[in-house]
Amino acid sequence: MGKIIFQIAYEIKPEKRTEFLALAAKLRTELRSLGVTYGIYDVQGHENEFNEVFTCENQEEFDELEDHSNDTVQLLVDKLAKCMNGKMRYTTLREIE
Repeated sequence: MGKIIFQIAYEIKPEKRTEFLALAAKLRTELRSLGVTYGIYDVQGHENEFNEVFTCENQEEFDELEDHSNDTVQLLVDKLAKCMNGKMRYTTLREIE
């Protein structure tokens, strides 16, 4: 089985951008310290749109993503959610072998 990429796309409230960027940096650091391959990206041409990207080596690693959480991650995710403006869109990509 090939790699799996899980993406979460959303827009944030413009007035929350500075707070969001600080929280996003902390979340990235925390998830990476837990061994998660994670990045957060600003969508070019759309100032307040972002994509979070999780890259998993296989289905098993993808299934275990939720296991890589802790109190710090949950607190940061809750704070990030308060910066969002609208719905999140989820996409799961599976590598063709």
